[in-house]
Amino acid sequence: MLQRPIERSAIDAKPALAYRPEIDGMRAIAVLGVLLFHAGFPAFSGGYAGVDVFFVISGYLITRIILAAIDAGEFSFIGFFVNRVRRLFPALLTTVAISVILGGLLLSPPTMKKLAEAAIVSVLGVSNIYFWSEAGYWDIDSALKPLLHIWSLSLEEQFYLLWPPLLLVASRAQNSRRARIALVTMLGLASLVAAGLLSLHHPRATFFWMPWRAFEFMIGAAVIWLEVAVTPRGRLWPEIMAAVGLGLILISFLAYGDRTPFPFPAALLPCLGSALLIWAGGSCRTARLWTNRAMLWTGRISYSLYLVHWPLIIYYSWWRFEPLSEFERTGLVIAAFVLAIPLHSLVENRFKRSRAPRSSDAVFLPVSAAAAVGIVALAFSAKLDDGWPWRQQQAQLDPAILAKLTPWCRDGTGLCGPPATVAMIGDSHADQYAGAVAESLKQAGARGTLYRTVNACALMQDSYAVEALRERATNKCRAGQREWRDRIEAENPALVILSSFWLYGVSKSYPARYVGYDSTAMPDLAESRARFERKMTETVAWLTASGRKVIIIGSTVLVDRSPADCYNRPKFSGSPDCEKLNVVSEPEAQAYLSAFFHTLVAGRNDVLYVDVASALCSTTPCPLGENGTSLYLDRHHLTPYGAMWVQHRAFGPLTRFAGREAK
Repeated sequence: MLQRPIERSAIDAKPALAYRPEIDGMRAIAVLGVLLFHAGFPAFSGGYAGVDVFFVISGYLITRIILAAIDAGEFSFIGFFVNRVRRLFPALLTTVAISVILGGLLLSPPTMKKLAEAAIVSVLGVSNIYFWSEAGYWDIDSALKPLLHIWSLSLEEQFYLLWPPLLLVASRAQNSRRARIALVTMLGLASLVAAGLLSLHHPRATFFWMPWRAFEFMIGAAVIWLEVAVTPRGRLWPEIMAAVGLGLILISFLAYGDRTPFPFPAALLPCLGSALLIWAGGSCRTARLWTNRAMLWTGRISYSLYLVHWPLIIYYSWWRFEPLSEFERTGLVIAAFVLAIPLHSLVENRFKRSRAPRSSDAVFLPVSAAAAVGIVALAFSAKLDDGWPWRQQQAQLDPAILAKLTPWCRDGTGLCGPPATVAMIGDSHADQYAGAVAESLKQAGARGTLYRTVNACALMQDSYAVEALRERATNKCRAGQREWRDRIEAENPALVILSSFWLYGVSKSYPARYVGYDSTAMPDLAESRARFERKMTETVAWLTASGRKVIIIGSTVLVDRSPADCYNRPKFSGSPDCEKLNVVSEPEAQAYLSAFFHTLVAGRNDVLYVDVASALCSTTPCPLGENGTSLYLDRHHLTPYGAMWVQHRAFGPLTRFAGREAK
């Protein structure tokens, strides 16, 4: 028999709510996985699965709490939510408030504005939806957000809102036991199937949205009935269950990585492992691995540890602005524990359950609401004021370049819109260079138009970059390319300017690879480059076959860290040597692209390649900023001033080439 008795009343009456030390031990396993993953220890490349362990624990415990109250005739929505607020919000609000204050001291205005938005949605319990909306190509630095980890708490809060009424409805059925089991089973299976289907085309939505993570909570809830329905005999089975459960969790921590399909189906491993650990209980000998004093203590402070660790890592990394050493990573893990102790003792423990009469809620709730409003108001002021730019030092910029930052169209020249003899086509890099190209067209006396840009897309014949083959059907580039080609055929511009983030699809930094409509498997890097070369050559041949001329604007230099994060720091936080601390990312890939484009245009007078990287890196190190201000918006997008800085130094050939077409 299991050493821990399981009461049949867990289904039909009031579930046993006695302290379960093994649950705290599991919390320790979960938070340690997340902490070591975020600290950057390569061995724990899948430590993010610790969040899924937390979800299973929540599904189990919250369901038991609700059922206990319902079966005792004591359930109250208000009481349940007040207890959840007491448990979560004081420590959460403290973390968000301190993060906003530290952000004001350390972060550049654009990043501070993003932090302010994250603070608002974190307090409102919808940060998972916010971060989902930002994920992807435009948000390559999403890992540098101090409140990114709050997404999982928002997802749990949404679960707390929806789960109690569903359980209450099931409990009012004639056969409440059967109805509850049916609810957990159907909701879990529906969520799992939906997650599987959605992951084919929208993996980020599957990751961040609660409905497609509900199966993880339901796995935890199902353990309540498994404990009663199936009681392992003897001492061996609990040991086997505990060992297998721990193994499944550790496999996910150690074997998963950033290319693992998550949460479907990979989240099933840590979720099933967590269910087995709960089911096995804490009396078996194997459980001593996570029920010793150190693990139980870690489990008790796990919530505070989870809250503080990520802002600590982000702000320290931001301050250092260079890769962390193993010594620093270890120090950050220790520091996270040190910071979690006062948050746990002084805030979390003080408020998480009321020992005073219920009348104390009449004080706690208004005070909590006032604190939340104050934090939101502070963050909202930073958002409205574009990240408090008054904190920056005033930069001395080149007046000659500033004078060029004028409207795109002047006297019918520049980027004025149709009818035009010049068409500019591309993705966000076309957007960034629009003002610079407009200035060159004005100087050349030519009139152009900017076609609708499509993120992470280049004009190419039957080829586009995707991160997974399943994304082909919903890939926006495919439709964008068709629209561009149709418009070129209809308007027949004399000159086509192509500007895209050419590294996307041909570098190791980005998982995207070039595929076609008929591709049956994802290519490797060499195959993707071969397809890119072939299709770009075909595209240029198609464009020039009708007498059109082509200009290809090369990508900006990709760097490891956004120069704006260094140059645009507040004046009172100090600034490191930004150029020396920054590192060019994937120089091999950038050299490959430069060599290919030079070869593509060699010996031709109808195609021009503007080598932006050579202009940016004409000196060593590459001038990522000027006079204390960043030329970059992020790791590869330029500011309007930065784009005009490039135009001032590198767009002379483009201006002369366009001028010939204007005559």
